[in-house]
Amino acid sequence: MSALVKSVASATQSGIRSAGPKLSKFWRYARVELKPPTPAEVPQISAEFGKLMQAARRQNWRELTVAQCLVSTGVAVEVACWFFFGEIIGRRSIIGYSRVPHGFHVHSL
Repeated sequence: MSALVKSVASATQSGIRSAGPKLSKFWRYARVELKPPTPAEVPQISAEFGKLMQAARRQNWRELTVAQCLVSTGVAVEVACWFFFGEIIGRRSIIGYSRVPHGFHVHSL
């Protein structure tokens, strides 16, 4: 039993050491990319959205390269999958919402 505890402790220590640089890099990017927009950025967001709508009306998507289309399609598919997986998790069912009151029971042991 003592050997098991020592091996788990050493594995935990090596995991913490190897995860340190990766976590610091993650937090550095997360502070920038995951923060909500500030009130000063709202006009810039609305201007960019207006440009996007103008590009859609002018059909500028016809001038994109195949690589740009594939990247955009991949991003759209990823966003759709996150949405649908979130819905499945929220419903706690793949098929649909339960029509029976208290239809989904979590049985505790």
